[in-house]
Amino acid sequence: HLYTNTEYFYRVTVYTSKGIDSKIGAFKTADTPRILSIEGLSNVRDIGNWRTDSGKRIKQGLLVRGTEMDGAVETGYHLTNEGLIDMLDVFGIKTDFDLRAKTPTSKDALGSRVEHRYYDMVMYDEIFTKAGKEKVRMVFADLANPNNYPVYLHCTYGCDRTGTVCYLLEALLGVSRGD
Repeated sequence: HLYTNTEYFYRVTVYTSKGIDSKIGAFKTADTPRILSIEGLSNVRDIGNWRTDSGKRIKQGLLVRGTEMDGAVETGYHLTNEGLIDMLDVFGIKTDFDLRAKTPTSKDALGSRVEHRYYDMVMYDEIFTKAGKEKVRMVFADLANPNNYPVYLHCTYGCDRTGTVCYLLEALLGVSRGD
């Protein structure tokens, strides 16, 4: 779960019967999108590290996007115990932005330490309807609150509704249309 485009330093110390040997080094991770491996989920990425028109970069570790975690629609997506540890302890997710509608079978897979919000978000050109604009406003009002971060943002597959919100957010932050 290393940040992309980041230099890391390391020290390896070996203790043997002949004494102690220590090596110090460094490496830099690739300047690419940050694809994350969360056990039980798919299509998980950090939206950080994109370069903006002003030359700055979107901060990593604030907004992670991906698939549903509860298997409510896609039975193959179930956050495992190892995935839960990553989400809570490694990424420190504080708020779950679920772009789906809350149903009687919805499960808050991240547990009681995380605030869960359901938006019943629309897709594609439906965001231009009156109801769609209100859903977008609700999501962006919550994205504007720094107390919600780090956030896990998702729908079922992490591409349509999630992709639309991330596209709009990155455009507002100044990421080029091509990126």
